[in-house]
Formats: sequence, C-alpha cells, structure tokens
Amino acid sequence: MSTRSRHGRPKWAVCFLAASIVAVACGKGEVRDPDPVAAPPSSSAGPVLDPERMAPPAANPAFDDFGGAVGGPVGSGAGSASGCLTTLSGTTLDPAGTLPLYNVVVYVPSEPLQPLERGASCETCDGNFSGRPIAAAVSDAAGVFSLDISNVPARQDIPLVIQAGKWRRQVTVPAATSCGDTPVDAERTRLPRNRAEGDLPRIAVMRAGSDALECLFTKIGVDLSEFTPGGEPGSVELFYSDLANATEDTGRMLLRGDTVELPNVDELLSDYAAMQSYDMILMSCEGGDDRYDPPNLAHRENLQRYANEGGRLFGGHFHNGIIDNRELPDDYPEFPEVVEFADDREDIEPTLFTANVNLEFDKGRALADWLVNVGGSSTRGEIAISDSERTVVGTVDSNAVSWIDAESSEGDAALYYGFPTPVDGPACGRMVFTDVHVASGTGDSGKEVFPSCSDELSPQQLALAFLIFDLASCVQPSESAPPPPPPVIY
Repeated sequence: MSTRSRHGRPKWAVCFLAASIVAVACGKGEVRDPDPVAAPPSSSAGPVLDPERMAPPAANPAFDDFGGAVGGPVGSGAGSASGCLTTLSGTTLDPAGTLPLYNVVVYVPSEPLQPLERGASCETCDGNFSGRPIAAAVSDAAGVFSLDISNVPARQDIPLVIQAGKWRRQVTVPAATSCGDTPVDAERTRLPRNRAEGDLPRIAVMRAGSDALECLFTKIGVDLSEFTPGGEPGSVELFYSDLANATEDTGRMLLRGDTVELPNVDELLSDYAAMQSYDMILMSCEGGDDRYDPPNLAHRENLQRYANEGGRLFGGHFHNGIIDNRELPDDYPEFPEVVEFADDREDIEPTLFTANVNLEFDKGRALADWLVNVGGSSTRGEIAISDSERTVVGTVDSNAVSWIDAESSEGDAALYYGFPTPVDGPACGRMVFTDVHVASGTGDSGKEVFPSCSDELSPQQLALAFLIFDLASCVQPSESAPPPPPPVIY
C-alpha cells in the first residue's frame, strides 16, 4: 500500500499501543449516549466543527492523513489560530472510571463519526479514527493527556472522542478557556460501559473450570447487561468448556434474573464464520490439555486462521497448545516457531513469587510504570504472581516478546508473551498467552454460575487488563520496539 498521500506527503499511522487488551467493534458501531455529558449518536450531528470556518492548518506532516483529514489535524502548533496555547487535559480511564489507561487516543472531530468495522479484520493504525480529527493526543503511562486545541475554532460544546482500539466514546466538553488549560472531568474521559454510551469490542470468552477471564470485564466496569450467552447480542458473549475441571455451573449464567445455559465453545471453534464475527476471543484455563493432546486439528486451524486474518486471541494456561507443534501428526503443517517450549511442565514454587516485567522494550517499560501508578507493583519492574506453571522458556522470534518472566527451579519462564500474526507475513492480528492462573487468590470462579467475581483486581489481573487493552489496539509490525507515547506518533 502506498506510503504517500494524494498530496504527496508521507503517510503515517497512528500506532497507539493501547493497554489494549483487544480489537473490536460491537453493537451498531454508532456513538449513542443519553448521558448528559455525551454527544448524540455519530450518525447524526452532535457538536460538529465546521472545517470551512477554520484557519488553514499549520504545516505538520506528523499529522498527515490522520483519520482521513486532508492536511491532518491542526492544533499542534502553539496557538497559530488563537495566538496562544489552549489545551484540554485529563486522564483516560477504564469504563469503571477507576484505572487510568495508557495509550488511549483523544481527539476532536470535525465531522460525524463513522461506524467501526466489526469482527476480525486487519485494523491499520490510521484506519479507525473517523470524523476528520482536527486535534489529537495520546495518554501516557499515568493515563494523562494534554490536547492542544489552539486551532479548534470553537470554545463551547467541543466534541471529544476517547478511543482505544474499538472502544470508543464521544462526549461534549461544555467550554474551554482560551490561552489556558481546561481540565476535563473524569466522567467524560472514561471508556463506555455499554453500547448506549458508545462502542465496545465484540468479545467471546470461554468459561472454564480453572480460571475466570470473564471476571476481568466486570472489574474494569463493563455493565452486566452487556454479558450474554454466546450468539446473543452483547459485548461480552460467554461460551463454556466442559473439559477437565469444569462443573455443570461453568456452563450457566444469570441473565435478567434467570439462570440460562451457555453454548459449548466447541460450537464456536467449529464455525469459522462465527469466530470471525468477534473482535477478540479469550480462552480460560480448562485445567488440562485434553484440547491439545492430541490437538483438534480443525479447531487449531480455525484459531490460527482467526488470528492471521485480524482476530485478537488471548489464551490462558494450556492454550499455547494452539502454537505447539510437538503433538502434530507427521507431515502436518507446523506453526512458525515463536517460543521455546520447556521439555516438561513445571509448577513454579513457591506459589506466590516475584516476577520481572521486561524493561527491554518501550511498552514493557510503560507496563512497569503503569503497574506502579495503579498500585499493582511497589517496585518498578517487579510484580507479585500467584499460581503459575512454566511451559515456555522464552521467545525466539524477533517479533515476539515476553512481557513478564520469572526464574524457576528449572530455568527461565515466560509468563505473559505475545506476537503479531501472521508470523511470517504483514502484521494483521495478534496472539497473547499466559501460564498464570489469572484469577488465583481473588475468589473469582469459573466453576460457579456467572457472575461469580469479586471486586478485587490482583496485580496479575492488573497486568492482564493492560495487555487486554494492548491486544485491542492497532497491530505493530514488531512488538519488540514500538515508539513510546507521548508525543503522538503518526
């Protein structure tokens, strides 16, 4: 694809590395928010700034073609329209309004937003910011942003978009003070809790007997009304596995006061078209490797294809069998080697131990800073982990990265690791895996009727939250050396 715009300027992608666990349109793709702080639906005009009334944009190739804006957003020069610097500032937050979020894009549109593409797709970093943005910024590891709106023509009813991958919300800032900074209140800078407030990813979560990944979404503030049995309209659709440690209640949830049955995840994994309709698929630990020893080859092929064609896949303990070639039939196509598997599985002892955050790449350093900021770490670069195995020694592909690792009695252990897919082609989707039982020690359970979740976010769940938002973000060609924000990188 050409790297030049139609005006001959370099074309850059906004590659914010959202802590974004994730990828991901749902609902109708419209911004709908009856909340008094929010804008009207994106299909109708909220406060829309008229680009014809704006001063010509200051030359800034860094913003070229961002969100389809010819000439790029303005507002990056120190007040070329108003003669002085005017900013909006605040902290981007999770839907609960509790966790500050790293690498969230904040921008002022000048046109109505367009619906987000739903389902697995190759989401380019310059392709999902609609509305012809005229000012943009990215949050740092404390969630803080400062948005230069000096060249935005209005100082009242300013439309503001908060976006992390396919999480997107548009609100209205009542007024901004010229030649100064206007703090935006936290209620306006959080991501949406439901589809009435904006866009959320369409996520499929497999419930299982040895972990409870579904509980992460209740803890970051997604409304319970958005949880549904798989195949029914919702943002977080639940399936279940009946393997290994599952109970009868693993396959049940409360829905509008009634206990209902969940579909078996095998139905989903056998239907690629259904899989492709989800932006993200998360698979909890089942408590055994029945699914991969020997592997269900049809499911394995569908999961690999899903990630290769733009899906975002998170696998809990045992699910790295998706990329393990050791149990394949002779002459069966192997997955490219991205990690070194340990010869034998090993429980890391003691059960509660200190692991290391990888500080050798920019997003790893951001994770370390973020964990300190949110109380998940008392020492930068260290994190307390409870209940993990060692099945992977480390990464071997240059595009793969271990986020968190540890030392065990048998040697190095990669605990959270990921890579863009396809491994041997242009990046389109992403896989992330962990050997940590993420819900350990919190009271969350996959053995009971959903919701069976505590309010606690343990350090390892906080790390998962960061990775889920990163998983949702646009895909980098390399996970190992992305540029750090701020400033915004285009």
